[in-house]
Amino acid sequence: MQRLFVGVALDEQTRSMIEHALEGARAEAARLPTFRFLAAESWHFTLQFLGAVEDEAVAAVAAACERAALQQARFELELSNAGAFSSARKASVLWFGVSRGGDCMRALHTSLLAETESLGFARDEREYSPHLTFARLKQPANVERLLASLRLPASSMPVWEITLFRSHLSQQGARYQALGRYPLALGG
Repeated sequence: MQRLFVGVALDEQTRSMIEHALEGARAEAARLPTFRFLAAESWHFTLQFLGAVEDEAVAAVAAACERAALQQARFELELSNAGAFSSARKASVLWFGVSRGGDCMRALHTSLLAETESLGFARDEREYSPHLTFARLKQPANVERLLASLRLPASSMPVWEITLFRSHLSQQGARYQALGRYPLALGG
């Protein structure tokens, strides 16, 4: 069994930009006892969480990823300012949203669901909202001041492929391994 999900990995320029933006928030984050920034190498946009997958089914999942990727042309993604789930006053997850490219991310998500549903994976009925999780809190807290201090410069990231990831869980947190990368269609 392998714990799998499909996502969009960040390019190095975008990762570096986010790291720089978070530097100014570290002092504010330190005052929150259960606050934890996620490791920069784990940042990604999840398209679909698949959960535990039998080893013999991984090839079929990879083929579904390839088919879904070819249904979407390459596009540009731009991050928006930070937000929190469930709210800034009772936050347990902090994220950056998408200001441009969200429609393409939703289309990729929909294609992927259609391709994996035939393999027996259940559709998530919640509305898909592309976001990049960068921090978690074990106990919900008010993060309004921290969110107000975070600003990303305007920049875009090319999305040329999706990635099938394997998640390795440990006491130190999750580590992600790319099992396959599937290019989006040319054009667009």
